[in-house]
Amino acid sequence: MSHLSSRRCTIATTVLLLHFFLSVCTAHMVMSEPPPINYKTNPYYSTAKADFDYTSPLTQSGSNYPCKGHLKDYNAPEGQSVRNYAPGGTYDLKIDGSAVHGGGSCQASLSFDGGNTWTVIKSWIGDCPHASGGTQDFTFTIPAGTPSGKAVFAWTWFNQIGNREMYMNCAVVTITGSKKNRLKRALSGPNVFVANIGNGCSTTAGTDLVFPDSGTDIQYAGDPSKRAGPAGTCSAKQYTGGGATVTTGGTGGSSSGTGGENPSNSGAASSAVGGSSGGSSGNQGLYTQTTTGRELVQALVQALAVQTLVVQAPETQVLATQAPLWTAT
Repeated sequence: MSHLSSRRCTIATTVLLLHFFLSVCTAHMVMSEPPPINYKTNPYYSTAKADFDYTSPLTQSGSNYPCKGHLKDYNAPEGQSVRNYAPGGTYDLKIDGSAVHGGGSCQASLSFDGGNTWTVIKSWIGDCPHASGGTQDFTFTIPAGTPSGKAVFAWTWFNQIGNREMYMNCAVVTITGSKKNRLKRALSGPNVFVANIGNGCSTTAGTDLVFPDSGTDIQYAGDPSKRAGPAGTCSAKQYTGGGATVTTGGTGGSSSGTGGENPSNSGAASSAVGGSSGGSSGNQGLYTQTTTGRELVQALVQALAVQTLVVQAPETQVLATQAPLWTAT
């Protein structure tokens, strides 16, 4: 093999390794069914408000709880209902992605006040997502007697392996039924569990979280010996706020809210993520068009620096400038 061929081979290997490294660092999991607000499969998706980092967890400070701040569009065209659910009916929950982080535990919740308060309707303890990978299909049932009207469905996940994180994706749905059932009674059930977002409660690495209150619809899976409760100051507190102000279609609960994520920070994050997307396509061009090994290595170093900056900068900025929008009650 000539010196030039060997050099090209080394460069090609470097490209593949860097691509794999970046993919592993940035890829997580995302709820795809029902389609979340501002997610690419949502029928009301707007490219102007696209979130190119949808698979990432909530910030460690909790500044974008709930729903990664997307409830700022709850009353906008992007916040229209994407699914109809009937009380007593069973429906699909699908999760996309490859970085399952050993599985973990999940919850499905509903909110009728724009995401300011949440009620759990199902808990999965262990193997959520499925640690073996493959198709990530789950089901949940809307409890009988659930009030009708516009609601927000949330999927939350606490991973078994990796950094202590909380994932949360949310979709706007409609609970069908007669108008008489709208204010007849509130949905009963435990509050959604919240941890790893600067609230004094955390999960233990290497374990499947056992929620302090899992509700009545519970599905167990995985290794029973790896189940463990949370650590720190964890209780059944309801974390209120951070959601949208309900103007139409609400069915009960608090109608007050903070409007979601701080608009100024949201713009900064969107700008950074958009830079990542644009930089990525440009870097692909550099991989194919650069003619010398030195130029290619420089381009790869620059690409890695840009990707690292994009992954790190928004989080750092949020931690430094934003306080959580929710309060414990």
